[in-house]
Amino acid sequence: MMTSPIFLQRRMAVRPVRLIIPAAVLAITLTACALGPDLETSGGQGASNANVALARAHFEGDGRPVDAARGVQLLIPEAEAGNAEAQFLLGLAYRDGLGVAKDPARALKMFEQAGAQGHPDASYLAGLAYFRGRGVEASGNQAFRHMSRAAGAGHAAAQYHLGLFHQTGTGTAKDAEAAIPWFLKAADQGFPEAAEALGFVYGNGIGVAKEPLWGLRWSERAAAYGLAGARYRAGAILAAGRLLPADRRTGLAYLILAAEADIEGAEKLVAALEQQMAADEIHKARSIARNHQPARAGTVDDGDLATVRFAQAALIRAGIDPGPVDGLMGPRTRSAIATFRIREGISGSGIDKPFLDALRARKNGRSS
Repeated sequence: MMTSPIFLQRRMAVRPVRLIIPAAVLAITLTACALGPDLETSGGQGASNANVALARAHFEGDGRPVDAARGVQLLIPEAEAGNAEAQFLLGLAYRDGLGVAKDPARALKMFEQAGAQGHPDASYLAGLAYFRGRGVEASGNQAFRHMSRAAGAGHAAAQYHLGLFHQTGTGTAKDAEAAIPWFLKAADQGFPEAAEALGFVYGNGIGVAKEPLWGLRWSERAAAYGLAGARYRAGAILAAGRLLPADRRTGLAYLILAAEADIEGAEKLVAALEQQMAADEIHKARSIARNHQPARAGTVDDGDLATVRFAQAALIRAGIDPGPVDGLMGPRTRSAIATFRIREGISGSGIDKPFLDALRARKNGRSS
């Protein structure tokens, strides 16, 4: 039985994009995290939505044999009648050759029609089509226009790509600073590649003041999502102890995972690091790597390992002892956070944006 996660989960496989961010030049799967319109609110109502739902069932094999051709037959009249969800799904069918011959130009037409009605997923895919020249001559201006519409509607993948477009000057003036807010919007929705991008830009001061420790926080968050390039970057920094006390066990675990993904240089770093570590520590690191479960895209936890580790290291720089810089929220770390909040006059408790802004402002002389 064939199933189509494209229709079920709106997962979109995307080829590498050439960026200023070397670590992000990887084959990645971009997930639109529940950003499409609900079936009940897209396009028409009643019988129209029933036909769209039935078409989905034919594509996905939900309780019936897969029959993509029948799904297309059901979608065509609904798309012609202006149902945005039907137009979007029909565009996917033409793009991927599901129940119909592949036709990138017709797919793009469907995406544009659905996007014009406010369908964010469709606008996102129209932007990608123009960017890559699929079914149409490549156009940075058109790619930027469609991606802007999707990003403005809150589409995380589009927000990430719009950041890249600003960074590389695709369809707009090249402006690394203008990219940052879009990366942040996408990262705040749990978009892994956006977290990786922020790790690189903050770590290297591209469009923002250079904040290596804050960059590490984003890189480690991206590593937790499972991005191999971010695992390499975070692992190397943690193992070396350049920005904060070394955590060789966690660093080695990340580097082992990066090496398994064939990230260049990771295997050599693993070998060099293991020569400096005791056998029991190596065993523990390999156990961490073996049992690591990536965080789910679309989820965000400001109490995650990466953020707690940043807070601990920054608190030390602020003259407050949080205990070991290990990313774990123990009693000493909680006490140190409370002490800092009281000292700085920050209401509330725990780790939140005002707390993180205040920590960063102490070092940078600003808040952002």
